[in-house]
Amino acid sequence: MLRIALALIFALSFKAHAQVLTTTTPYDLTSTLGSPFSIPISFDLNGRIALKLNTGNATVFPIMAHFAWERQRYDFIPASVGMKHEWVEAPAETPHLYVYRQKLEAGLGIGAATKLLGGNLGFSLGLVPFKGSSWESRTFKEPSNGKFSLPLSVADWEEWSEGEGRDYQVMGGLTLSIGMTALGMNAANLFKTTQQRWSLSMEKVSSKHLRVRIRQDRWKKKGRILGPFFANWEKAVLDYFDSERSYLVDMTTDVGIEAVKSLWAGRLDELQSSAATQEEVGMRRWQGNYRSRYLGIPYVFGQSTARVELQSWEVEGEGRLLDILNMQVRNNGLLREADPQVWTVVSDPSDETVYFLAISQSLEKGSKGVREKLGRWMENVGLQMQWPEMNKKDFLDARLMFSVPMKSWNAWANELIPVEDYQKSCLEMNLKCQRERLAKKAIEGWSDIKEKSLLVKSEYLIRHPVLWGLLVQKTKEKIVAEFLAHGSRFLPMQKSLSTH
Repeated sequence: MLRIALALIFALSFKAHAQVLTTTTPYDLTSTLGSPFSIPISFDLNGRIALKLNTGNATVFPIMAHFAWERQRYDFIPASVGMKHEWVEAPAETPHLYVYRQKLEAGLGIGAATKLLGGNLGFSLGLVPFKGSSWESRTFKEPSNGKFSLPLSVADWEEWSEGEGRDYQVMGGLTLSIGMTALGMNAANLFKTTQQRWSLSMEKVSSKHLRVRIRQDRWKKKGRILGPFFANWEKAVLDYFDSERSYLVDMTTDVGIEAVKSLWAGRLDELQSSAATQEEVGMRRWQGNYRSRYLGIPYVFGQSTARVELQSWEVEGEGRLLDILNMQVRNNGLLREADPQVWTVVSDPSDETVYFLAISQSLEKGSKGVREKLGRWMENVGLQMQWPEMNKKDFLDARLMFSVPMKSWNAWANELIPVEDYQKSCLEMNLKCQRERLAKKAIEGWSDIKEKSLLVKSEYLIRHPVLWGLLVQKTKEKIVAEFLAHGSRFLPMQKSLSTH
């Protein structure tokens, strides 16, 4: 039930026995990779071109741009090798699946800016259209036609191995912004962004069949950004819609090959009229709120933290409503590899159960980074697991999945944790929360939100795992979780954990 619910809600492509680790979170679905900025070229009302704003009061029309580039490369041992219940180092001859991913966004627009109060304040307006694309390749060995090639012939198809795949995306959008500057830096900005995206995903699932997923999504996002480029806060509301179709194509026939060629050329007719089996069709609507903050030097190094809270429902069929919370911390920039830490929480009012998925994927610190982040959190809440000796060179993707029924929430809501017990637990784990001020704040905060929504309480306990662990101990309400890990050094692992 848990895995079915998780797959339904988050549009996850990761499953316990799948080859692929790629996961699409609500954060990724509702955010662009880059954002508009002014470049030092402008012209004034007289048509004169300058490399900077003139001194004094002046109205100029700066050239604006939108640019972002992301590149990742890593390898891991796929689940087809076999899942283990403990950490086992892989033999040297174990096959690895190599992932190459690139994403690019670029746009060019025009703005209008005028200076006020001798140039100390400014008002600006910008309109920037942008386009983008992304490519992902998953291969055991690079094919003769290149790592991003498609099976456009029988020979190409036979060269693919089961579990290999390609993902492609094209997107386009428009951002309108109105802002104020102070001392030459952004102080506040109102914006509205619209985007549409087409996604094509292909994976060889057997010697005969290619799974093809075609997805279209569009969203509108409007909000405000406060602060300069190196330290800013964003708050927005959004409306998101997606539709997806999935097919199984028989690649041992000329019809299947021609259907893939037609699809790559942008035509769906041959795929729809071929002997391909249509597996599923789905359309969902998402509405909610988005908050994020960023600290760093763009394109060099920095860290972004985002929170997305949504309500999602099926456009057709039963129209099942779900409440979703996504929290993500991510390093970015040329000097720091992507190192996302993600929590996704889903409340399903129909069965009064809250589902949790934690993802820790580390490139910057290798396996050691996952142990220090997700591993520490698990220990604090009471989910004990033996970890092997970790280093900073290996890629590791770890995921923790569990659900909490209403019975447990009711028990925790009625439990009072003494401050001294909280301090004692923090002291044993050598955490800052052993300080009396922090301990009292954590306990009082839990008391203040006991009557609030399950998502609010879930977020609070995620941020205070020691408190959650004490509630579990006092009430004897278990947390039973599934831990899954894929990496470049250890064989894939799946292990059941419990707090008691």
